[in-house]
Amino acid sequence: MICASSSSSRILSCMERRKPRRCQRVGQAPTWVFGTDDCRKTYDELRARGVTFSRPPEEQPYGIEAIFQDLSGNSFSLSRPR
Repeated sequence: MICASSSSSRILSCMERRKPRRCQRVGQAPTWVFGTDDCRKTYDELRARGVTFSRPPEEQPYGIEAIFQDLSGNSFSLSRPR
């Protein structure tokens, strides 16, 4: 296991097989929300740059939302609130 830490952050990279429970949590972080003034336009721009979306912009009760992932599989919301 490689671990780098400072007073403000801690980075954990699972490279050891002896800690399988910790490694199973990689990519399972809670969703973060990024606000935007135009969800559909930002979605098109990010897709053109290679961002992988699991859900295109859709109307939700709280606004328009699209869901994308980082390289570790963590989900993020791109939202335009009402």
